[in-house]
Formats: sequence, C-alpha cells, structure tokens
Amino acid sequence: MTAFLLAEGILYAVILILEANGPDRLVLRFITVCLACLAAAVLLGLRRKKEQVFLLLAMVFTVAADVFLVLMDRFYELAVGIFTAAQCLHGIRIQIGSGRKIWPSVLARLGLTLAGLLAAALLGQWSLLTAFGVVYAAELLMNTVDSALAVRKDRRFLLSLIGFLLFIGCDLTVGLNGIGENWGLSYETRVLCSDLTWVFYIPSQVLIVLSASDGPKLFTKKTNPCAGNAPAGEGNYAV
Repeated sequence: MTAFLLAEGILYAVILILEANGPDRLVLRFITVCLACLAAAVLLGLRRKKEQVFLLLAMVFTVAADVFLVLMDRFYELAVGIFTAAQCLHGIRIQIGSGRKIWPSVLARLGLTLAGLLAAALLGQWSLLTAFGVVYAAELLMNTVDSALAVRKDRRFLLSLIGFLLFIGCDLTVGLNGIGENWGLSYETRVLCSDLTWVFYIPSQVLIVLSASDGPKLFTKKTNPCAGNAPAGEGNYAV
C-alpha cells in the first residue's frame, strides 16, 4: 500500500498544481481512479476475503463510470447507473466487513429511495437520470451512515467514513457546477467547483480502498493483551 499511496500522492499534487483544464489533466485524474482499482485488486490477492471481492467489483464499476464521465463526457444516464451499482457494491462490502445485520440498512435504503422518487415525481422532475440520481444518493448516504455505525466495531471504517464524506463533498461540487449557470454563479466559481470535485474525489477513493486493508494500528481493532502470549513476531493488533 505504500507504493499506492506514494503514486496517488504524486498524481494528486501534480493535478492540483496544473491550472489548465486540458486532456492531460483529465487523463491524470482517470489514472488515479485506475490506481485505486489496482490497489483493490492487490488487496484481494493478499487477503482473499469476500469484503475485498466486493470492494474490487465496486472499484471496477467506478472506473467504468468514469470512462463515460471523465474521458468521454457523455452517456450520463449510463454513467450514473454504473455509479449507483458501485455504491450498492460498496454497501454490501461494508456489511460484510463490519459483520452488522444487513436488513436495517436495506430497509433504510429502500425508504430513502422511495421518498426521493416520490418527491421527484411530485415536483415534475421525473427522468431516467433523476431516477438513477435518487437511488445513487440514497446508497451513498447510507454507505456513509453504515460506515459511521461500523466504526465502533472496527476502526478501519473511520477511513471509509471519511472517504464517503469526501465523496458527498465531490457530488455537491458536481451539482453546483451543473446548476451554477442557472443560479447565476460566475464562470470562475463554476471552474472552482469543477476543481474542488477532484480535490474531494481522489482522496475519497484512496481512503475507501485503504479501509479494506489492515491499515495502520490506529485503524485496526485491538485484541485483548491478557488473552495469552502472542507468538513471536506477532503484535497485539488484528483486523
């Protein structure tokens, strides 16, 4: 994971330094997402658990969605639909990793989705993109809530919680950029929102992937040191 963090950090710094919003920076942005997906694949190879399987699937869907949103800048309905699937997979991964019961989260997600769809219909804002957006928002919100609830059981999910909070910040800047012209926001403000999108998005993906690793001792569960003497070479921390 050290090489992953180093590569992401270098790319993140380069992207922040570059001012022109050109093809080169778009490619660099996309590479950061691909690296996060690659790190998820490495984690699966190292740990071989269901949690890492669903993390990798979620990251593959994230890369696929960004092909349309970042590189092609078209097919938005399809992209948001793929992002929605990624959030669903993240949700499954959180439930598996935390060991919490899945049904309360499922019911909450269904309730938020139905409420959002009903509100969109009543406001006359019904469209395929809106429907996908409502489901996506419900999944993202509940992934954030479920990560927060899982922190007490496993401190790795503090990374997940921060990651999803950054993800929400990313989507808020996307929304402001999209409706900014209608709201009278200046061009400079909309450009700032576009730049902030990636300030939030890149670290969100890094933290979400790291939350499925053993992580530093600060973010791992502490075993009972009185439970017996640990074998030589083993610490008192376990995931």
